[in-house]
Amino acid sequence: MTEQEAINQMPTASGLSQNAKKKLPVSEITIGTYKESLLAVDILAAVILEEKSKPGVEVFLKRIVLKEPYCPNCSRTLDTTHASWMADGVQTGYRCSKCNTERKGTELDLYKDVDGEVRRNFETYWQTYTEAIHRLTGGKPGEFRVD
Repeated sequence: MTEQEAINQMPTASGLSQNAKKKLPVSEITIGTYKESLLAVDILAAVILEEKSKPGVEVFLKRIVLKEPYCPNCSRTLDTTHASWMADGVQTGYRCSKCNTERKGTELDLYKDVDGEVRRNFETYWQTYTEAIHRLTGGKPGEFRVD
């Protein structure tokens, strides 16, 4: 038996070994949608089951993941627009090929906008996050593991 296998067999604080814990079917959960008139994007957060207390907003932001941006009008995934090859083809924005909705800005700009949204509404996003984990685990997160 390897050292890692031995560690997995050891009881945890919940009294169950890692191998005895049920595998949670997801590693990220949707906690909201950032929506503006020209773009929408689903906000996900990585599942952390071992937390005993609410982390600070900086720690919480490190687990945020964004899905593909989509058009808020027709729900189609947005294409990225780019500068000409003379400008090294850098991203200049997002565009819906169906309804021609166009938003200026880069992926980094979008992350900054979502970062600000989560900071402003941290309590709401945290509550949504904890409620989703509670539903997924039946209120017993110690009986589950995330692979």
